[in-house]
Amino acid sequence: MEESMKKQAPLAFEAGVDVVVCGAGILYKDDMIQAVEDLRALASK
Repeated sequence: MEESMKKQAPLAFEAGVDVVVCGAGILYKDDMIQAVEDLRALASK
């Protein structure tokens, strides 16, 4: 199960980023970009 989670996680992050950027999260875009990069780094380990 853990392996499938790792494969799906990046897709979930991408979808989350799209939602945030398209919504009120635009105000926090720089913070979100950093957070997403941190999450991607974790997901790629």
